[in-house]
Amino acid sequence: MICQWGLFVGLISFGVMTSCLKPAQTDSDLSMVSDLLGKFPTATPLSKSLFYRSMKTRLGKPHAIGIGPMLQPIESEVGRPEIIQMIMGTDLRETFKTKFKIQTAPDLISALDQLTASSQGQMNAACSKGQPSCKDLKGETAKLSQQWIGGKPGDPGSILDTRFYLWDNWFVVYKNTIFRFTLQSPKIFPKDHPQAGSPVGYDDRHELASIGLYTSKDGNRWEYQGAVIEPESGPGKESRFDSKVIWSGNATVIKDQLVVPYTGRSKVAGRDPWLQKIGVALFNPATQTFSRLSPNPVLDPGAKDSCGLNIAEKLGYDLSSSPKVIMAWRDPYLLVQDQKVHMFFAAKKKLARPSEDNSAVGHAVASIHDLSKWTLLPPLNLPRSYSQMELPIVIKQGNSYVLLSSVVEFTDKGRVQTLRAYRNTGFDGPWKPFSSRGDLALQLNKVYGINVAKDLKEQLSAVSFDMKSLGLTSLKPLQIGPDSITIQGLESWEQ
Repeated sequence: MICQWGLFVGLISFGVMTSCLKPAQTDSDLSMVSDLLGKFPTATPLSKSLFYRSMKTRLGKPHAIGIGPMLQPIESEVGRPEIIQMIMGTDLRETFKTKFKIQTAPDLISALDQLTASSQGQMNAACSKGQPSCKDLKGETAKLSQQWIGGKPGDPGSILDTRFYLWDNWFVVYKNTIFRFTLQSPKIFPKDHPQAGSPVGYDDRHELASIGLYTSKDGNRWEYQGAVIEPESGPGKESRFDSKVIWSGNATVIKDQLVVPYTGRSKVAGRDPWLQKIGVALFNPATQTFSRLSPNPVLDPGAKDSCGLNIAEKLGYDLSSSPKVIMAWRDPYLLVQDQKVHMFFAAKKKLARPSEDNSAVGHAVASIHDLSKWTLLPPLNLPRSYSQMELPIVIKQGNSYVLLSSVVEFTDKGRVQTLRAYRNTGFDGPWKPFSSRGDLALQLNKVYGINVAKDLKEQLSAVSFDMKSLGLTSLKPLQIGPDSITIQGLESWEQ
């Protein structure tokens, strides 16, 4: 298998030098897939399943978008289908049709999906038992995936992945490995979408988002681990709070457990299609997968008290969407303090005088022993509001706390992005601007979405994403001084 994989990777490398054509038609696509899979006639079902799963990793979700869009990235790298046939040495289309009863591209997709489902348990079992096959299979996947991951010149450790749109991202160090999570979107609309097969536009990515994962042992070389938190799908799940799309969250380690709070939106949202709720996912080291703590949200803006009154509204939250700013109940961040877990999240608050600049940072608390039960608290008492305050982060600094938030203002001159900072000795009471000059920490022109955590050296580092390329910056040292906040090397992305 290793040699066969080496040949395939070599094929991809060879293809970079060949010409690029328009997407092939279905018959050619079927031939291409048949040839690629046919290269492994003696491979086990598990190995073939891994190969298909690797293609899904490289190209998005072929089972959801059809053969043509799936193979467009391969064709653009490799060139004409006949080049593949020449290198592979045979056309196995008839073999697939007769032996596997595959007549059309959808038949092939269905067969491969069944193969993947039947062998997924075998692979999980091999990994959970520490069998050598687990390591080999993971290694093969990593080699193939690595062909798609690059970085920005001059910024080692950054990520440019040609398969996806990438934006909001965050990281945590867990068992000497950096887990870097990111919102990701395919670049082709899935087949159940009205625009199936068409390219996904930059602004459309938000409606197709899931959470992907990259891991690294050094912060320089990254391996893609796939989409780890995706919308719930399947019969009877349409009304789940996260059945439509997954939005930003964060990650922390609690009692040696990797915990990922995240934002979900439902296909059945009621009056407001922008309704957001917050869930929690837990990492299983044995299977290297994430599972939901509960099918229900842990923090629901629609929750009511015993009298039938909305709890969030009683506490001063504004749950409405306006023409300029959608409702906000997202971007959860967890901080552990004194056997309690505090959740901070992007929200909106009621103002004495109605205004669309009413962003806020929400607050909830739970016991460290039970992350399924949260008590909602009033929004933090900040000195002012903006159009949007997103991705809030609270850092303990000595005897005080520092709050950071990526802020958007919609002005007459357009969209203005900044990083705002505040300080307080506790969570209650008024927060003050961090600096004597005010709450402005950094002006963000080309990058956005600052997230902060401790790196492999136990030092604070920040990550963000480039608004134009949707590439992810490397981990950059963050320094909190007496009257200023700096992120080393961020200027290379701002130029």
